Amino acid sequence: MLGELLQKEIVHNAGAICSLLERNKRMTIEDLCVNTSDVEAAILLSLGWLARENKVVFLEQEGSLAVEMNRQESSLYC
Repeated sequence: MLGELLQKEIVHNAGAICSLLERNKRMTIEDLCVNTSDVEAAILLSLGWLARENKVVFLEQEGSLAVEMNRQESSLYC
């Protein structure tokens, strides 16, 4: 039961992250936490799922970890 709730939260957060990245193009992990009002652990779980699906790419931005949508992915969906 707890696993199902966690999985639903990960998917929900992934959708919110995709929406934010579509609007803002690139965001740091801290920015994502602030804009989703979620804790870093929840954001990182969702980003891990999106990375596994090849939907996001990670990069460095002014010394911080940042993320943006993977524009190379031809069948992009979130």
